[in-house]
Amino acid sequence: MEAKWLSVQSFFRNQSLISAINALCIHWKLQMEGIEDEEDEEDVKEARILIRDFLVEFDRQVANYERSMFQILPGVDPRQFALVKRFVSAKRRKDFSSVTFKDKPGKVIELLDNENPNNLEPLVSALTELRILLEEHNQADVQNLVPEI
Repeated sequence: MEAKWLSVQSFFRNQSLISAINALCIHWKLQMEGIEDEEDEEDVKEARILIRDFLVEFDRQVANYERSMFQILPGVDPRQFALVKRFVSAKRRKDFSSVTFKDKPGKVIELLDNENPNNLEPLVSALTELRILLEEHNQADVQNLVPEI
């Protein structure tokens, strides 16, 4: 039962991150095209904070995992640990091309914190690839919850 509960928590956490990524990417794409975004500025700010907070912790976890020579991370729930492993594996295989996977999640934090319009395209690219990773991870969560699907 605990594994299913962790999958439920992981699924909902990742869904909120995916929603925040979608909101920011749409906001920035409209901004790049010079189109006024009707999204509430407070919602955009909350999405940015949610993603930033996730990336700060995720960056720390990835660094610890790589530093520990790919050993288990104490204090990290198994589903989050699986996401860290999935990220590091994709990074090592060079499956993605954005700054997120070429270097580390902390690079995206630097772009998020720098209010430079030149950063919008790399941010959209990085967050799009992060969304793909989260969606793949959610598929594993759903499979864990409902194996027949």
